[in-house]
Amino acid sequence: VVMDNDGNLVVKGPPQPKSPAETIGIKEGDLITAIDGKPTKGRTSIEIADQVMDKQSNELILTIKTPPRITTTTTTTSPG
Repeated sequence: VVMDNDGNLVVKGPPQPKSPAETIGIKEGDLITAIDGKPTKGRTSIEIADQVMDKQSNELILTIKTPPRITTTTTTTSPG
C-alpha cells in the first residue's frame, strides 16, 4: 500500500496469498478510503500506521473503492 500524490491510500500490488486482504477481495489499484470510519485521505502514512497498530482488537473496518464501486468490509488482522 502506498500514498499517491493526491493523498489516497492505494494498493500497489496483489495481496499476500491467504492474507486477510486476499480473503476480502482487495485488488491491486483499489483505494482504501477509510479505516474504522476515519478517512485516509490527507493523513500521513505514519498516522494511518499508528491508528492500525494502536487498535485494541484485531478487527478493521475498511472502506475500499474499486472504481466505480465503494464497499465497506470488515477483516481480522494479525496482531502487531
